Amino acid sequence: MPCAGVKYKTGCKASVRNLLLYPLTYIRLLALVCSIVVFSCVADQLYNSQSDRCVYNSNNSCCKYDLAVGVIGCGLCLIFVTKDIFYVVLNFSEHPRLHATLLVTDCVINGMCAVLWFAAFVLTSDQWRKTPTAFAASINNCANGGVAFSFLSTLLWIAIVIGNVIPLIRTRRGYGLRSGYDPIG
Repeated sequence: MPCAGVKYKTGCKASVRNLLLYPLTYIRLLALVCSIVVFSCVADQLYNSQSDRCVYNSNNSCCKYDLAVGVIGCGLCLIFVTKDIFYVVLNFSEHPRLHATLLVTDCVINGMCAVLWFAAFVLTSDQWRKTPTAFAASINNCANGGVAFSFLSTLLWIAIVIGNVIPLIRTRRGYGLRSGYDPIG
């Protein structure tokens, strides 16, 4: 995928077209939406702050963990989308170690997020299974949404890791970096 617009000495011109050509941007934006959905479900209806009672089997730790992972997920998605915006400006043919370092850092942080989301999914689904039926009937959709989007977030973060491993393998095998913005292809 060649650079759109004028080429600068250090790489491509940062543009919306170049950002949208990068497929991980879409996955990161979907992960951002999933993080917001999980966070808002827990914050709005699942955690009753007046009685300090979580809907997931009255386990406050479960709701607080979902809130924390949702906030962390939103923050990291915003940081990585910002990184994607500036990714097009960098010319990695002059600094291949910087490219490898960014990819490894991205893989490690996204891998840790995938583990956090998987733990959130396992914890919330287990606590939701143990919740009494009479208590759970009033907020069933919101709780199911929180569990489902936790699972979807796990899959999205794993896809982001896989999307970053491919160019890392290409860089390590010595295929080199082509001129222009071509992180995966």
